[in-house]
Amino acid sequence: MSPASIGVVLAFAALLVKLVMDWRDHDQRKRRFSIGLGLIGLVSAVVAFVGVLKNGHDATDLNRQMVELRQQLEITNKPKPPAVLQVGLIDPTLGAPVRDPASEMVAPVEGDHITIALTIANNSDVTALNGMLAVRLCDGCAYEEEPKDFVKPFGAVDVDRQYRFQRLEPGTSLERRIIKVAAPLNAGQAGFMIATKVWCDNCGPPKKDFDYFRVMFGAQTAQAAK
Repeated sequence: MSPASIGVVLAFAALLVKLVMDWRDHDQRKRRFSIGLGLIGLVSAVVAFVGVLKNGHDATDLNRQMVELRQQLEITNKPKPPAVLQVGLIDPTLGAPVRDPASEMVAPVEGDHITIALTIANNSDVTALNGMLAVRLCDGCAYEEEPKDFVKPFGAVDVDRQYRFQRLEPGTSLERRIIKVAAPLNAGQAGFMIATKVWCDNCGPPKKDFDYFRVMFGAQTAQAAK
């Protein structure tokens, strides 16, 4: 076997080891699928290379194909940038999507509760997949009614709720999520805090801490947001 042939064999072996390690380290289905295709292509190339050696043909073309295969695998396995999601408060009466939700707001007092609205904006160039929004009300707060499409996690405290969404396209935001809060209106406070946390499958490592938003008590009104 010529030195060139030995070099190609060693290159095959090194690439095979890398693919097997990538398979072990990545448990996402799409990544494993692409790595699996790469393994199939690599095995096919090895079989073809063995045939070339047996037939005594020049391995130059096969070596070139090997280089091209490796380049394609590197492109396929290159990590994609994470989606970047931003949670914030918006006007409950506002129907249009908002790209830059606020971190605080003044909400009118509607009898014995406050109506707020949350949204999630995708401020990245990547589609967010299989996301979840976690909401935690302040101590002394309660839900005036169960917020639509939210669920209470098993074993969670009464002020915790979660909302799931399948995908959020780049440059868009979710439809407002209305939450009616029975806040401590008679506690001599000017408002209350609400905590949120958002994550998705391709958002990178989830935050350990909640993000906090301030809601200030506005004027008394009997009109509720639809």
